[in-house]
Amino acid sequence: MPTPQQPSLIVRQKSPQNIEFPFASLSDWLIPTELFFVRNHFPSPDLDARDWRLRVGGAVEQRKPDTFDATVYAIP
Repeated sequence: MPTPQQPSLIVRQKSPQNIEFPFASLSDWLIPTELFFVRNHFPSPDLDARDWRLRVGGAVEQRKPDTFDATVYAIP
């Protein structure tokens, strides 16, 4: 729920998604992560995490496809 300390984001465009922080309410040079802008140039694809795979190849020692969970949860 928006408050004076946590205003809601402004939706500029629904598809592709373009959302931004209401700069008039800016009181600090830091913007909280949940209020950071979203800028897309193309629509987001519908993905099923169970079928999604990341394939790493090229100049690597070991080529390995990985699952969505293994990829996301490996990020610190």
